[in-house]
Order: sequence, then C-alpha cells, then structure tokens
Amino acid sequence: MEPVTALQSLLVWAHLMGVNAVPARLPQVEAVAFAPAAADAKPILTVPLKDVIAEQDRAVAWQEVGRGSIGFGVGLDPEAGLWVKFRQDRVRSAHALAALEGGVVERFPVESYKFVLENGNVRAFPVQEPQTPQAIVSVPAMLRQAYNLAAHVLFTPVDYAVLYEPETQGSAIPASVSLIREDQAGNFWVTYGKASETAAAIKWFVAINGVMYGMKLEAPNLVFYSKPVPPVALESEQGLSAAGPVFLLPESRLPR
Repeated sequence: MEPVTALQSLLVWAHLMGVNAVPARLPQVEAVAFAPAAADAKPILTVPLKDVIAEQDRAVAWQEVGRGSIGFGVGLDPEAGLWVKFRQDRVRSAHALAALEGGVVERFPVESYKFVLENGNVRAFPVQEPQTPQAIVSVPAMLRQAYNLAAHVLFTPVDYAVLYEPETQGSAIPASVSLIREDQAGNFWVTYGKASETAAAIKWFVAINGVMYGMKLEAPNLVFYSKPVPPVALESEQGLSAAGPVFLLPESRLPR
C-alpha cells in the first residue's frame, strides 16, 4: 500500500469537517497548527500565497503585437474594480477599465503600444506605423480564464476562486484579497477587501449549515477558519442555520 501523503490526509480530514479543497486546482493545500485567532475559531486550510500568484500567472494570455509579444491578464482591487494587466519581459503595468476606455500608451522593451477598451475587448497595437499586427483580447474571457485557473477552495456547495494582489513596490493595483464564486446563471460574484484588513482580523464571508467560514492573511499564507454560528445569530432573522449558504460580506457582480 502506498503511504498516505499530507495532502491526502488533509482532504480526508477536511471532508469530515464538511470542507473540501479542489485538488485539481488548489496546489499544495496543507493542514497547519496556527493558534486560533478567536476562542472558537479553528484553522482548517492554508493556501500558500506564492501558489495563488503562480496560478494567476498561468492565466496570462500571450498575443503577438507589433514586433513583440504581450501578456494580458486581469486583477481586482480592494473595491472589486477590474483591472487589465500587461507584461513584456520584466516590465509590467496595469490599468483600471475606466482608464482604458480613453486609451493608454505604454513604453515596453520592444516598442511603445496603445491599449484601448472597446465593447468589452482590449485592443492593443504599436504606436508607430504600420501598427500591425494588432491584438484584440476579451475582458470577460480573461476573467473566465483567471477564475478557471486560480487556486480554488470549496465550502460545499460554494466553490471560490482565490485572487491576490500583493503589496508590491511600483504595482498599480492596490493590495487586495478576493474570492470569486459563480452562480447558476454563470454570473461571477466577488467578495473583496483590502489586504491589510484581511491581515488584521479574520473576515467571515459565508455561513453554511450553522458553520461560519472566514479567511486571514498570515504571511506567507492565506488561512481559512471555521467556527459555529453564535447562538444569538442563529435566533436572528438572518437565518444562519439554514442549509443554504448565507453570504456575510458585501459582494459585487463582475462584468460578463
């Protein structure tokens, strides 16, 4: 019989707790022994931030533009604002959708490019003639790719993709931690917030079957916690003891 790995042990333990990691999407999820941040809060899963970032990098789409190749991706700020990221060699930039509507020019190692948001697509082309080849990349398609390839955590029945923007010098996107879920109609809903707030205290984001689930940045990891719904809350009008999920933090719907 092959030895049971740490990840396999975690998946069995998480199943008994009613919480599952998605092994095909969530790399190197391991059990940890953090001291509880609250008397009844228990750490149940830890996700290394380096793995979250690595999965986001896999979602970058590369396109030939002018004399070079440019990588396109998306990110979220602390207010659930959608940004488009661009990269060439070691140079990276990012712009909010509103800024791209008027068009922006970026100097990259190969040449200068202009990026314009048009009908939900980003069009990229060289500033200098002959301005070909050009690339047209769909923002909803980039968002779908980011969701599909992100690290995922499953709190049955809610499946969340984890996105993270670190506090990096020179980064245009403010540091954030976001959880994206997809509803039955195919809409994306994001639970959002500042990275600093997520580091300061556990953010309880969903209650399922009388159990609350939260997250906290404990560098270099994002740690997920659970605790029973307080008796006072169970008796309130929120219905936190219901079988279906109750979302505890504000959510924003992302563009399709």
